[in-house]
Amino acid sequence: MKRFIYSLIALTILLAVCFGTVACKKKGDGTSGDGESVSTPTSESVSESVSTPTSESEKVNVTVKLSETAKTVKADEVFNLTATVTPVRSVRWTSSDDKVAAVSSTGRVIAKKEGTATITAEAEGSKATCLVTVTAADTSEYYILTDKTEYLTAVGTETPKTINAKVYLSDGNGDRETGEAIAFESLDESVATVSESGVITPVSVGTTEIIVSGAGVNTYITADVYTAAITTPYEWLDMFKEDEKHDDRYYLENDIDFIGVTYDFGKDFPIFSAEVNGNFHTVKNITEWRDKRYSDPTRDAFQGLFGTDVFGMRLKNIAFKNIRFTKSDCAVIGDSMRMHPGNYQWGDPLYETKLTNVNIEAIYDVDGSGLFKTVYGGSMENVFAYLRRSDGSTFGSNFNCIVREDYLNWGLGTSEFTNVIVYVEGGTKWEKAPSSVGITIKNSYISATRQDALYRAFTTFDKNVWKLSEKTLPEFVAG
Repeated sequence: MKRFIYSLIALTILLAVCFGTVACKKKGDGTSGDGESVSTPTSESVSESVSTPTSESEKVNVTVKLSETAKTVKADEVFNLTATVTPVRSVRWTSSDDKVAAVSSTGRVIAKKEGTATITAEAEGSKATCLVTVTAADTSEYYILTDKTEYLTAVGTETPKTINAKVYLSDGNGDRETGEAIAFESLDESVATVSESGVITPVSVGTTEIIVSGAGVNTYITADVYTAAITTPYEWLDMFKEDEKHDDRYYLENDIDFIGVTYDFGKDFPIFSAEVNGNFHTVKNITEWRDKRYSDPTRDAFQGLFGTDVFGMRLKNIAFKNIRFTKSDCAVIGDSMRMHPGNYQWGDPLYETKLTNVNIEAIYDVDGSGLFKTVYGGSMENVFAYLRRSDGSTFGSNFNCIVREDYLNWGLGTSEFTNVIVYVEGGTKWEKAPSSVGITIKNSYISATRQDALYRAFTTFDKNVWKLSEKTLPEFVAG
């Protein structure tokens, strides 16, 4: 009897479990135990019935409004623009013409000279603008003089630059210093800050204006912050040993003399793309070069001031004197002038190589190449080069002073040579049909005689930058 009862209980439990399982399965299939439809979300039904945000719906409509859309001010005036951004976002400020009006990262604007400039505030693609019209400065009895209009400094410098500024009064008794207090303000403190006494502290590579105020008048100076200042030939060569980038910037604090120093890049094929501002100083007496390559001691090392490939380099306000080449595998600036960046990735931004205000004296023991071997895009403007043989002889008929005739432009961008004067003792020839290979030549000459070179320079270059005469070769005014 007991066995029968136990068996009956077990059977009852088993039946209950079985019916429960079937009911669950039916519900999972979307029906109830009595066959009616049950709305049970699945991964598929959720995507159809629930409004899931898409990339478009996630975008926020950002609006930007400026406190003023147009403003007329006098030169040297300073004012603030306020950007109202809804919802709150960070704002990027820019000026269409920094030479007319410059703007800080907080919307503070200084008017520099007569003209117009558009100040733009941008946040996540939304923009608002203010048209700034700058008129002539008011005539005042007071004015401020600074010892410089531009200060060059470098990140991490141990010798910060100090602005020397004074207020003067001009009246019937002549011009005299007033002793008025001077105030300084940096437009972009992420680039450089300035103390109450005018000491500039560089923060990061870039450029900012510093407002100088006193006696109710303003003026401004420019602070240019560089990656490093070059003071010795070893620091110069260090530029090529590091993996420098296009945004790196270097400037010369003084002349660089290579007497007794071998010009050695520390590698066989340096690629250079940074900015070098000579600050109107001279690199001179490069007469000893590394003899053989590191990778192959049986082959001559290339001789050129900036190595084999110059990608997007900016070179300005610099002189090179007594640069002597001893091997035929040479070119004054480098093997090739290129617009393409140094990683060879097609489609990357094309950075222009540009030479501006460059003065060269190069001496050859043997025929080599002129300023470059190859031109793939880039420009030169206001360049004077004096090329001669060390023994006084003339160059061979195959010597080309700008670029080798058989290595002309491959068409990666345009090449434009403006105000380029090359004085080659004994003469040479210009490259064949330069316009047909993408090189545009404007007001540029090759002179075979000293008299012709001096005349060309005298009638071509800016006399505020160059010392020009009919008797001596051009030099820089500030050199």
